[in-house]
Amino acid sequence: MADVPVDGRRVLIRLQTRRMRCGRLGCVRQTFREQPPRLVQRYQRRTVRLAAQVGSVARELAGHAGARAALAAVGVVVSRQTALRALLQLPLSARSVPRVIGVDDFALRKRQRDATVIINAETGERVDVLPGRKAEVLEA
Repeated sequence: MADVPVDGRRVLIRLQTRRMRCGRLGCVRQTFREQPPRLVQRYQRRTVRLAAQVGSVARELAGHAGARAALAAVGVVVSRQTALRALLQLPLSARSVPRVIGVDDFALRKRQRDATVIINAETGERVDVLPGRKAEVLEA
């Protein structure tokens, strides 16, 4: 898995985990691997620390700009899709209802999946990301 670069050099962690067997008869999961706490999330190839840094860059600049900024600021090569995925995985904090909002739509996958982003026009903070780009989705 990849970790935060050190002195401009890419860091890769080679992690070995134990494979365990469930001793209970009739168990659906017969084997499983141990999960290292606070190091990596399930099914990820980046550490929690690196994912947080990529997420903070994606919060400010999504898409191509976020991918370029992640390379320049953090020293990590990510694609546009990875920057958008990191943006969508960030939790939304509880905020008051904005007075003025801005609405824009973008493609998660070209010609396949679209989304609509709502931002607070006064502060520039993201309010919500909605699946789809139809007026009914925004109205709901």
